[in-house]
Amino acid sequence: MAVAETIVNQGLGDYYLQRQRPALTQSDLEQLSSADEDLDHPAVQAEFVHTQGDQCQAELVLSGMTCTACSWLIERQLRRLKGITAASVNFSTQRLLLGYTRSLPLSQIVLQIEKLGYHARPFIAREYEAELKKTAQIAFRRLAVAGLGAMQSMMFALGLYLGAAQDMSSATRDFLRFITFIVCTPVVFYAGWPFYLQGFRALRHRQLTMDFSLSVGILLGYAASVLALLEHRGETYFDSISMLIFFVTTGRFLESRARQSSSTLHANLDALMPALAWKQQDNQLLRIASRQLQPGDTILVKTGERIPCDGIILSGSSTTDEALLTGEVIPVKKTPGQSALAGSLNLDQPLQIRVTASGSATTLACFERLMRQALSIKPHTAQRADQIASWFIAAVFMLASATFFYVAYGLHQGIEAALWRTVSVLIVTCPCALALALPSAWTMSTHRLAQSGFLIAKPHVLEALPDIDTVLFDKTGTLTTGTFKIMTVVSNLLDKEQALQLACSLEAPSEHPLAQAFAEVDRPLLPVDHWQRFADGVEGQIAGTRYRLGRPRFISPAAPESPTNATQAVHWLALGDANAQILAWFGVQDTLRPEALTLLTALRQQSITVVLLSGDRDPVVRHLAEQLQITTWFSQQTPADKLAVLQTYQKQHQRLLVVGDGINDAPILAAAHLSVAMGSAAPLAQSSADALLVNNRLSVLAEAIALARQTRTIGIQNLGWAVIYNASMLPLATLGYIPPWLAALGMSCSSLLVVFNALRLKNTRYAGT
Repeated sequence: MAVAETIVNQGLGDYYLQRQRPALTQSDLEQLSSADEDLDHPAVQAEFVHTQGDQCQAELVLSGMTCTACSWLIERQLRRLKGITAASVNFSTQRLLLGYTRSLPLSQIVLQIEKLGYHARPFIAREYEAELKKTAQIAFRRLAVAGLGAMQSMMFALGLYLGAAQDMSSATRDFLRFITFIVCTPVVFYAGWPFYLQGFRALRHRQLTMDFSLSVGILLGYAASVLALLEHRGETYFDSISMLIFFVTTGRFLESRARQSSSTLHANLDALMPALAWKQQDNQLLRIASRQLQPGDTILVKTGERIPCDGIILSGSSTTDEALLTGEVIPVKKTPGQSALAGSLNLDQPLQIRVTASGSATTLACFERLMRQALSIKPHTAQRADQIASWFIAAVFMLASATFFYVAYGLHQGIEAALWRTVSVLIVTCPCALALALPSAWTMSTHRLAQSGFLIAKPHVLEALPDIDTVLFDKTGTLTTGTFKIMTVVSNLLDKEQALQLACSLEAPSEHPLAQAFAEVDRPLLPVDHWQRFADGVEGQIAGTRYRLGRPRFISPAAPESPTNATQAVHWLALGDANAQILAWFGVQDTLRPEALTLLTALRQQSITVVLLSGDRDPVVRHLAEQLQITTWFSQQTPADKLAVLQTYQKQHQRLLVVGDGINDAPILAAAHLSVAMGSAAPLAQSSADALLVNNRLSVLAEAIALARQTRTIGIQNLGWAVIYNASMLPLATLGYIPPWLAALGMSCSSLLVVFNALRLKNTRYAGT
């Protein structure tokens, strides 16, 4: 109030006429806070906030950001709030990943973002896509104004340049300058408005950004040209300013399109989910919203429709396209009793499904959260690059100031010459390329890997993968499918066909993994009475005779572990009768993944050592190692044993990648330098891993390592270019060899170069994958 009264009393009230809108008052902030309080309602948060204990994680969409410095400013300010555990902005996708405690209301976080001058709202796929289109339309309008203004101002400036050589009259000169001023002004204050808005917004929070240096250069040049126009002396550079804004706007527009192209490689999965579902209730089909489905509901999925939830197939046989989720283009056969995944496309026949999970609880939603988290969390190297860029801007301002005073007073070339050199220095050294060098490459790689079914869960994955020199594989469920098949039948007192029919009938009610081997055999089943399940096998009566099937000791304590002279590379099950006689032997074996040998060959070509760890018996592990040409393997390993092996390799300073799938693999996955869990892994193993193989396709692992190495190469190339460009252009601008318009062109081209260099990762192919 005192300041306002002083301004009015001094006759300076016209100051307030220059404002475009009133400043935010305390009451405005209170109203803004009240409007955001809806975000704290549990029903609103159910769609975009994920809670675990006292910790919450939310994803917000940001608007108003124009460069990577904006994301750095938001992160820096939010991390100062008590209760914020993580704040990571992905400039490519314009999203903010928040980690905070339950005690901190989300509305207060959003209010803090609003105070910074940005707008935040919950991430909802449909609204996000609409906002991207709206932002692109506004950016295109600004680009059109800048382009038209730049062409017109250059046309009139050409007359000035030619007229200067032919003794143009001062009246004609001033008229052309005035027309150029009229053409340039909308370019400066409309097309260039985002630069000033973001630059001075950051300055208000005591931060120097790339937009601020650009704004200072543009406004200084514009003000000097207006002064020259009014005083009818000196030179005007309206054409250079228009060209400068046009080049920068063009560069950012193309850069934004390139970033959006990369960020839409892995489309928002939620947007492809069906909005409605057919629910079966009281012998009727009801059309309801998919998000209203609850576990236990029964739905009907017609041919050609996407499955709206996770569930178990009750009736119907069909094939489903799961490429959206796993990256596999080959349709998957589905029969009653098998699981169905949300987002899959039903291709052949209608399916009746019992819902097990819907909405944000589906496997699809879980994988999408992992994907968004990987894009939002910055690796340590990228964070370091952001810090260097901020320091670099401060150094540039000091150098620009020194250039101005040296040229103006040291070389006595005048303020006008010093001003334009200073503008060139500020613009040519704008560290856009430096700030984009690493994030552009990492964003592209993350999307590329997600397309292949490799989901990154932790930020250090792409940094650590290129250094891997040893891979430790679990056996069951990793190198093998975890699905058993009957490899051999040894008859004793029964012929093979009769033994198989009895065994299949006994195992039919069982859900044990070994029972799957008999379920695959096409034999007519016999009725079983008094069926019982034991720890080592099953028992039942068939046609009045009691039979047992299971481990040999389950039949008789004195039974051998396998038939005489038989291979030990399989698991032997025995079929016995009430007299403890073994009637037949069945050798079952875990099925090797078809791409396992291809993967190991590709890893060896990359000079990576392969080690096999398994809790299985020595003969079984040895047989698998021989099949896959693995020279180093360990059998009968407990979780503690596996951890000890890992620590032994770590003491030898080897960089280890562990691939596993079971609960017993969780300790070693958590302790490894880097860990990958299979998509079919136990939840504990998945939560302990740094990345997830969604489609269980092992060959993707070799591609991930090769792509990570290529990403590092491109990142180094981008950083190298950024450093070389700034180091070489800076002295040229300081010496006056680079005019402002050429500085803008160079800065824009430099930024585009690093983005398009990163886009090369999109189509790179890797041998052996």
